Amino acid sequence: MQPPAIPVAFAPPGQIQWRRFWRIALPLGVISGVGIGLFGIFGVILFLVSLVIGIRRYAREHEGHLTASQGARLGAGTAMVSYLVVLIFFVVQVVIDFSEFRQQWLQSLQQKTGGNPDPQIQRFAEWAAGNQGILVLSLISALISAVLIAIFCGLIGAIVASSSREKPR
Repeated sequence: MQPPAIPVAFAPPGQIQWRRFWRIALPLGVISGVGIGLFGIFGVILFLVSLVIGIRRYAREHEGHLTASQGARLGAGTAMVSYLVVLIFFVVQVVIDFSEFRQQWLQSLQQKTGGNPDPQIQRFAEWAAGNQGILVLSLISALISAVLIAIFCGLIGAIVASSSREKPR
């Protein structure tokens, strides 16, 4: 005689189990974000490897086949974790030495707009050289970067999910 079965709630097959995924992806995302912040291009290579490892590891534990769209969501999610860590590194560096950041910003702005006689470009350059311009343009750059990184890593996630084979049962 066996005791009665205890009901256990599982996510329906095919759905992403986000808690399970975040247990895999958060440490990898943080490590790769720190790697990018400290080592630049070598950190990017670490990030790409950790992205693939995270999605493949989750695919092994996932019930059913992981679709390309699910892989894209997993890739974009992992990318945002790493991006936030890199963004924190960037903000800390700017806060620590804003004068150096401002000097580099102004030098870049001068190279791009210095030779242009158009009065609208010159007004834009004056605005962009002020604190408000630096803040607004930095936020726009951060947002555009986040979107592009999410799209790129979503594509990688879709490729990884499509290439991962369903495990035998």
